[in-house]
Amino acid sequence: AGLSEHTEFFPSPPVTTEELQGLYQVYKEARDAAVRAEGTARDAFDVKDDALAELTEHMKANLKYAEFAVKHRPEKLSQLGWAQRRSGSPLEAPGEVRNIKLVKATAGSCCGSATCR
Repeated sequence: AGLSEHTEFFPSPPVTTEELQGLYQVYKEARDAAVRAEGTARDAFDVKDDALAELTEHMKANLKYAEFAVKHRPEKLSQLGWAQRRSGSPLEAPGEVRNIKLVKATAGSCCGSATCR
């Protein structure tokens, strides 16, 4: 607007105000299309996520059924590409604590009272 209103100061800009307005309109249309496309993509991802959740739920139901159906012969699960349950393994004990530092000691906390030795 300033270029149009003050031609005495800006007599010949390299890009006319009409061209700028046209370019701005092209930008607005492209921006609006991008916003619409983003919304459509978001909706498509929501549909995909819902479909995956439903598929997962039904696959789990079939696998639980198969495990129950052949519970006395778990090797038969290999017919589905599914292995029998593994036996649990004990957790490894944590390693030695190194570089431990006392950050703050207060009364009532370990090493913060006279009774803690």
